[in-house]
Amino acid sequence: MRYIISLLITIAAEYFILLLFYRMKPARSFFYIVLINLLTHPLANLFYERLLFTFSTGSIGIELIPFAIVELSVIIVEWLLIKALFEFSYSKSFLISLTCNVVTASLSFII
Repeated sequence: MRYIISLLITIAAEYFILLLFYRMKPARSFFYIVLINLLTHPLANLFYERLLFTFSTGSIGIELIPFAIVELSVIIVEWLLIKALFEFSYSKSFLISLTCNVVTASLSFII
């Protein structure tokens, strides 16, 4: 249940951020954000758990290494998916992906 809530919060946050950049076709935008997150969110969680196990030494703070690796990977994948689906420029797609993932990563520390 916690995973579903996390996914829904991520979708909502990224959708509202996308609306700041792209105000046209909100239904299509929502569909694309859901599609993107149904791909990246489960994979990110799976890889994070695997990397956490790999890098785990019992040291405090070591979980930031797998977290950073996964977040950077998600930013790149979502950047390319946003570019392809929304047909934005590479720079605009990157800015949207970066903004979405910084916000949702920050929310993961708060929630």
